[in-house]
Amino acid sequence: MPKRNSEGGFALAISAPSLLLVFGVVLFPLVTTCAYSFMNIELTSAHKGDFVGLANYVQVLGSRASMAVTEALTKPSKRRSMSFFSPVISWVRVSTIRSRFC
Repeated sequence: MPKRNSEGGFALAISAPSLLLVFGVVLFPLVTTCAYSFMNIELTSAHKGDFVGLANYVQVLGSRASMAVTEALTKPSKRRSMSFFSPVISWVRVSTIRSRFC
């Protein structure tokens, strides 16, 4: 008879609480967010919402504001070096574009 490996059971018992924590904090919210993105949900009502498929993505990605933000973020910069303030400058550009079109 082969000898039973008791270390495997101990390792599973030790890692189970951390795996449950990762599932509860990371994986469950990620999966529910993905599921909710395909539904028409109002957060202020008790109604669960209707399945709308890709309509939410078409609405967001097809808007003028989304096109302007994408263009602003993908346009090549005149400066080649990355400075400390470039994320701040990009955020200001995006907020300016958002205020114009939204």
